[in-house]
Amino acid sequence: MVRFGIISEIQPGPEPWEAGLEARLYRETLDQLVRAEAVGFDYAWLVEHHFLTGYSSSSAPEAFLGWLAAHTSRIRLGHGVVQVNPPTNHVLRIAERAAVLDIISEGRLDVGMGRALTHIELEAFGMDPAHTRRAQEEVIDILHGVWSSERFSWKGEHYALPEVRVHPRPVQSPHPPLWMAATQPGSLQVAARKGVGVLALGLGSPDLLRQPIADYRAAVAGAHPASGFVNNQVAAAVPMFCAETDEEALETFGPHLETFFAYVADYIIGPWRNTESESYSFYRDLASDRLIDLPALTPDQVTGLSPAAAAAKAGVLSGFFCVGSPETCARCVDRWRDIGIDQLVLNCQLGKLPHESILRSLDLFGQEVVPRFAV
Repeated sequence: MVRFGIISEIQPGPEPWEAGLEARLYRETLDQLVRAEAVGFDYAWLVEHHFLTGYSSSSAPEAFLGWLAAHTSRIRLGHGVVQVNPPTNHVLRIAERAAVLDIISEGRLDVGMGRALTHIELEAFGMDPAHTRRAQEEVIDILHGVWSSERFSWKGEHYALPEVRVHPRPVQSPHPPLWMAATQPGSLQVAARKGVGVLALGLGSPDLLRQPIADYRAAVAGAHPASGFVNNQVAAAVPMFCAETDEEALETFGPHLETFFAYVADYIIGPWRNTESESYSFYRDLASDRLIDLPALTPDQVTGLSPAAAAAKAGVLSGFFCVGSPETCARCVDRWRDIGIDQLVLNCQLGKLPHESILRSLDLFGQEVVPRFAV
């Protein structure tokens, strides 16, 4: 009925940092993903970000996924996402690394692709924001072709590839499932046209995504990628924290949600405020409006709650956050299931939330919520 994923930013949170913090976070993230497999999660997704101090220290997900493959046996391992701009990751190196990961994980790899959200990542690697969408579409076409052809060549706007034979080949045939990050509504139609799955990373509430998902389902039926493999799936990502009571969950997680969204505003939304690139106009428009349109709470609904917990509760009521008791979390999953998602991806490690709190949350969610939606 619903599959569950977990996505990791490897987020250090605000400075100052104690000595060895990033190294400790890597070990803790591994423990969290191993625990997620043990309690019934189906997917583990790793982000790729660069230069976003405090927000993410996950700059080499392919290395981490190889480490994770050695410590797990069932959970699927996903790039959520690999950045596909040519200066950052050459498409043939993406294909080669993905094939190796598919081999060492015994066919458990999913490849999500994204064009980078932040201005600093594009600027540092020398990528013109106006070209990222076309480059992304070209990479998707090349990956479909290079994994379904014994020999492959390509002549396009961003790549001119001589005839090559890429080795090794993936275990999965014709190739691992391909996904595309969707952080603005129009991306779902691009994914549908290319025949790849949707990773809706923080796009909004179930109500806002209901129609875009329906439109995606209608359009993806007409996709004809070179490999013939259409990955007709939609995954939506939400922050999650599960505790015995709603109040405990809201008070524990609320301050860390505030930290997370402060980073989103500083790194993702704010820098696009004055952009002239229509490719990132969605974020320019967000900069002049509220990041999340949360419902107003009545006085009774906020009684006894801190401001951070009250803001988190508003997000829960909108369906944007999955924070609360097992019953509240199950109601959140129901709302997403009802609009037709295949997978709910949970972001559990935000701000400086302690490792032990994350493990307890995963255990409770796995014991009380996951079995209700077993595929």
